[in-house]
Amino acid sequence: MGAIDVQCQGNAARAAFAGRFTVETAESARKELLAALISAERIELDMAGVEGADVTFLQVLESLLKSAESLGKQVVLHGEPPVCLREIARKMGVAPGTSRLGGFLV
Repeated sequence: MGAIDVQCQGNAARAAFAGRFTVETAESARKELLAALISAERIELDMAGVEGADVTFLQVLESLLKSAESLGKQVVLHGEPPVCLREIARKMGVAPGTSRLGGFLV
């Protein structure tokens, strides 16, 4: 099961992910990330601890990126995305220019 540790400081937040993120954790992850987005102008995602994920987690990330764009806020990735996320994105046909995730994960 996945967990997200969100730390807010001023108008910035850092979300550190640990574990597996699947359909079972998607709703709680979405809520935590949306709350961080509402309280901060910029969110840094540290996904080094992601051990596995499914397509629903990528949908949560796409939703976060879309919400940030509409609110004029920034979401950045700390370091390289985990291999498991890049692999799922590749299988889904996500590439730069095909979606918000394309430029984010690929």
